[in-house]
Amino acid sequence: MAAGYCYCLGINSNDFFLKDNKKAFILGLNVPKVTAYDFLKKIKAMDNNMFKIDVSSKAVETFIDAISRGIGVLYEPTRIRKVAKAKAEEKVILAKAEKQEREILAAVQPLVGDSVPLEQLQPVISKIVSDELRKKENIDAVVNIALEDFSKSQKVPEEKADTDWLTRFFNIVENVSDEELRNTWGKILSQEIQTPGSYSLRTLSTISNLSKKEAELFASLGNYVFASANSKFFLKTDTSILGRNIPYGDITLMMECGLIKENEEFGFVYPACPNEIMENGFTYQDLAIIIEQDKGAAEVGVSVYELTIAGAEIYKILDTEKDMSLLDKAAAMIKKPNVRFGYSKLIDIRGDSIIHEDNITYL
Repeated sequence: MAAGYCYCLGINSNDFFLKDNKKAFILGLNVPKVTAYDFLKKIKAMDNNMFKIDVSSKAVETFIDAISRGIGVLYEPTRIRKVAKAKAEEKVILAKAEKQEREILAAVQPLVGDSVPLEQLQPVISKIVSDELRKKENIDAVVNIALEDFSKSQKVPEEKADTDWLTRFFNIVENVSDEELRNTWGKILSQEIQTPGSYSLRTLSTISNLSKKEAELFASLGNYVFASANSKFFLKTDTSILGRNIPYGDITLMMECGLIKENEEFGFVYPACPNEIMENGFTYQDLAIIIEQDKGAAEVGVSVYELTIAGAEIYKILDTEKDMSLLDKAAAMIKKPNVRFGYSKLIDIRGDSIIHEDNITYL
């Protein structure tokens, strides 16, 4: 046996698992010890950085139940596992790896016979085990991010997240190793458990197909998104998006990614009334945008790039900040004679009506 390798067999175990068959077993041959040790070190590191969570709370029970249903095995996030328990698990995994070496060889050889030399079989099985370790590490990372976000509210969800949704989610995130993308997926999981139905399966598919560059492009535009009662959108300029003069190629890329609707003619038209002052508008984060038209004023047309359902759902997890200079630019675009542009504190959106405070700042 070559030095520097360990051999492991997990049968009906939570250490390694196949989600489609809890009783299935994974054979591991020729797995570098550094793989197992590095994986366990990361578990210990996460346990050493635990934040305070009431593991007995109903909210956390609901969270763990959702994760377990999605993965298909009883799951306990590393963030809330006891350090002693993690150390015990480490010893068990390493003991199995060394003790069952001969049993694994005996189990594998009858399956392939003499037609496949062992030295050819070892790299294949090594990759299987390595892939399962990587998938578990990816899932642990996303779940820990989700738990941290979830624990901020500790609100007990009124209903359970859909099991099919959870299964699809974990089928995706088990292959996500980028730290920023893990953060995105963790927030999505947290919000879906808190409010089931927040993210459609179509949105999961859209996000899973985004490259890191495409995701970063969309995230960089979060500060420039406006909203109406039924949609979210960018204000459209002659050449780009109001507030961010990105190349048109980036706009078409987001259309191809399913984040912006391909209908470029979409917009709003606010007709004036000959007998009364009209107030229309939309919202910008926590502000109501107000367009006032005097009696008989010209109609106001606003062209926009509207977000798709997936784009609007992804927008909810973006870290955004108000850019007040954006409102100055919007005012310059929309204002006309007898047409005023202002903003006020947003109170609520009821149906198609935007409720705001009486105090209006005009630009």
